Amino acid sequence: MNPSFWETLGNFFLFVLWFRIWTRDDRGLMFNRYLLPLGRLTDRIVAFLRPVFFGASDRVILAVTIAFLVCFRAAFVSPAVPWEIMIGPETYTCGAGSVLSCIVFSAVSLALLLFRLWGLSLIYVGYGHPRGHAGEAAYCLTRPFSDIKHGQRPFVLLGLGIGIVLLCRLTAAPPPDEATAAQVLARAIVAILMEWVNLLPAISGLLLLMIIGSWIAAFTGSSGLRTTCREWMDLLLGPLRGRPVRLGLVDLTPLILVFVLSYVYAILYQDVLVHLYKRI
Repeated sequence: MNPSFWETLGNFFLFVLWFRIWTRDDRGLMFNRYLLPLGRLTDRIVAFLRPVFFGASDRVILAVTIAFLVCFRAAFVSPAVPWEIMIGPETYTCGAGSVLSCIVFSAVSLALLLFRLWGLSLIYVGYGHPRGHAGEAAYCLTRPFSDIKHGQRPFVLLGLGIGIVLLCRLTAAPPPDEATAAQVLARAIVAILMEWVNLLPAISGLLLLMIIGSWIAAFTGSSGLRTTCREWMDLLLGPLRGRPVRLGLVDLTPLILVFVLSYVYAILYQDVLVHLYKRI
């Protein structure tokens, strides 16, 4: 199974169940327009499954369901279409006919989604109570990572990334090239840093999406779309939202940030990390 629409869709469904485990008792969830639909969806899933679990708690139901779906997805991996996972410059292929390898790759596929979302949380979710619906949604969607002390988050994220790479190396077929333990660890660190830096184009894409959405809202007079774009734009701009660069009535700050992120990405990825990886 190559990365595909269905794999991505499955990961996001699993993520919705995962998110609900950590927000089960959050009453503020019901007052956030971005989180309320996800809460209602998971409530219906839990209500449907509850009779099968004989009175188990909602969190147990959700956790068991995630584990079952991860294994169920692994059972449909076809040996004729190898399941490949890319982490930085490295590509790992699921071992054909190996049930354990397929289960590991199914779990790793979800873990990579969590890594990327938590990587965004490392940038955008800081201390204290988040501001606005967008900030609250970002905080809740990245729990339990966002509950960790800010200074410890980079090490937790790096540890998760290294664990993902090592699991892939142990279960991939054919095995990766022979390397010393120090080389394996160094390559894992650089590869996972590449994955984190790869979030910069994603941020640029989200900014462009919000810019286009705000233009559409201005032409159509949609107050809901305008509010949504403004809230997420403020979150993505971070401290820059208080220092706008204007040309007349037009705020150029988002476009400037898009170009800056593209430049920083080119330097960090191509000139630093790729060069460093080749030297290991």
